[in-house]
Amino acid sequence: MFHVFLPGETVAPLDQRPPLPIDLDGMNRRRPQITAGDRTDRRRPHLTDLDKGIVAGLLIGQGHFGGDGKQPQITLKMHVRHEDIFHWLQQRFPQSRLYGPYHHDGRSYYQWMARGAALAEEVLPAIESVLTEQLDRHASGRIGEMKSRYAQFFASRRR
Repeated sequence: MFHVFLPGETVAPLDQRPPLPIDLDGMNRRRPQITAGDRTDRRRPHLTDLDKGIVAGLLIGQGHFGGDGKQPQITLKMHVRHEDIFHWLQQRFPQSRLYGPYHHDGRSYYQWMARGAALAEEVLPAIESVLTEQLDRHASGRIGEMKSRYAQFFASRRR
């Protein structure tokens, strides 16, 4: 199977992007560039607890959990001023896709999507232990609904 780039899809090879700085509490932390060849297990990206918390927070605040009828997906859409966080997400989840920037009705935004294999093999395993019902009942419930609606898809991924 091959991937066809959709109109508006923003794709830059990981080895051509500089690591994005994250400045927390005055500490400048740089994550090393990761390429597919550097991974021993591409389906399970190594994320720190901080990384998992950032992803969970983004999805709680802005995430959409659903699908297209064939495969599940998580979508995150935000203003172009947040472009760096989208590239940060793509570095951590290389199978995900970034679309945009889009400019409609005076709004400019990017849209990040994790669907199919990217969702089942990278994103959900990384966040399920963090994005729990105790943390956010609504977001956790939406993930549960998505997993239930696409149970056959997730079952086929466990084989």
